[in-house]
Amino acid sequence: MVEPAVEKFVKEQELQLHPEWLAKIVQVYEMSLVRHSLMAVGPSGVGKTKIVNVLLGALASIVLPPGQEAPAGQDMIGQPHRMVCMNPKAIT
Repeated sequence: MVEPAVEKFVKEQELQLHPEWLAKIVQVYEMSLVRHSLMAVGPSGVGKTKIVNVLLGALASIVLPPGQEAPAGQDMIGQPHRMVCMNPKAIT
């Protein structure tokens, strides 16, 4: 359910979808199912922010038919999302 939404959102944003990039997006999604928060770490220019933004947009774009609920454990599907960026050095 998430991968087709990601592919559609990537096309809408006029981006190129590489298989490795799609795999990273799915990994971030799966990690978000079992964690309360995430930290994207890596060198500049590798696409950390874009991966998170595409995932948030794809999850929000999924429209469930009336009366249908999201699969168990996947309450994020079809819900509005927001990203909060925090400086880890600012937290004690």
